[in-house]
Amino acid sequence: MNMGNKDLDRNAEELSALMDGEVSELELRRVLNSIEQDQALCRKWSRYQLASAVLRRQTAGQARTWMDIDLSARVQQAIEQEPSLLPAPGRGKKPVTAMLAKPFANVAVAASVSA
Repeated sequence: MNMGNKDLDRNAEELSALMDGEVSELELRRVLNSIEQDQALCRKWSRYQLASAVLRRQTAGQARTWMDIDLSARVQQAIEQEPSLLPAPGRGKKPVTAMLAKPFANVAVAASVSA
């Protein structure tokens, strides 16, 4: 099923209202019908149910249900969508030779001053 952003937003709002017990009987039927037809909405419903159970501390015996929910793909997708952080120009790592040469330069200066 191909839905537009408005439909997705409306379904998410109605799903949230359903979780809060704030839907009419007609809306309830429509949302449940949408859940049956849309796998993505069904997965969202499952995640909402899990979050609700955790918040109410009703998680005893839920381990089997949790094993069926794979959050790793969503986490990986969110990470991939994060903007990359690049170092500022001219502020990269110093070459190893520069890091090694500085202590020796300090010793050379100290030796020439003491001579």
